Amino acid sequence: MNLLCCCVDFYGFLVSILAILVTTLIAFQIYQAIGFEKKIEVFKTNMDFKFKKHETKYRKYYNDTLGHSNFLMGKIADLDKQEKKA
Repeated sequence: MNLLCCCVDFYGFLVSILAILVTTLIAFQIYQAIGFEKKIEVFKTNMDFKFKKHETKYRKYYNDTLGHSNFLMGKIADLDKQEKKA
């Protein structure tokens, strides 16, 4: 009878230790998932900032190129008018 009581206590102790371990591991996984979401948000914010920075830079180049092409089209139109007069 005493031997059976000792085994039951041992198994109860083992089950409680395993339950604590599983609970700790689940909590750690939840903690890492939350931390990963924060890292993704920081990465997304950094990428948005870099994109806007480059977009502004390239938009300036686009506007300059568009202005030059409009100027050249105007010059070509002026040359066509002069040729028609002559």
